[in-house]
Amino acid sequence: MNEKIVVIGASGGIGSLLVKILQKSFHDYNLHITGVCSGRNEKFVLGMGADRVVDYTKGPIEIDLKGDGMEPTMYDVVFDVVGGKASYESAKAVLQKGGKFITCVGPLEWIGDDMLSNFAKFSWVGKVMWYSSLLNLIPGSRPTYYMVAPSELGKATFDLAFKNKVIPHVDRVVPFDDISRVREALELVRSHRVKGKVVLEIEKSG
Repeated sequence: MNEKIVVIGASGGIGSLLVKILQKSFHDYNLHITGVCSGRNEKFVLGMGADRVVDYTKGPIEIDLKGDGMEPTMYDVVFDVVGGKASYESAKAVLQKGGKFITCVGPLEWIGDDMLSNFAKFSWVGKVMWYSSLLNLIPGSRPTYYMVAPSELGKATFDLAFKNKVIPHVDRVVPFDDISRVREALELVRSHRVKGKVVLEIEKSG
């Protein structure tokens, strides 16, 4: 089985770990993984296990994803950890018939950056229901839209991670009692320029 996969947001904490999980845990699918990130994170994402990187700063990602050959490259699954309409529209352009668009963020880009008003929350829930439920029932040529969330991390999940040596990349460790560095870390996270995770050290071990 050959599967072509795209991960949008491949250099962040969730996206980079997803790339590594896919690369290490699903050998039988013979995956070809394309990570979408900024060009400066190309080596990092390739190091996490991606076969190819597309730089979203150079324009609509579907142009590079499809390629310039006579037969454009089409994909089986697009994973989205960025969110927003642009990610979905790009996925529609590159997914083959029967392809799947899987998002853990939904129809709002970088949800969590700002406090949502009650109206914005209601609107977000409505859009999630529309895309993930109602739209999937309407006949037509479009990807199947899945909204996912980690509901439970059981023993089997951790066993799979340890067995395949899936370890998240830590960009930096920041002492929790250093207020200025904690503020810098929070601003870095909000800028979406972190490679992997930022860890707050509550108390030094040993």
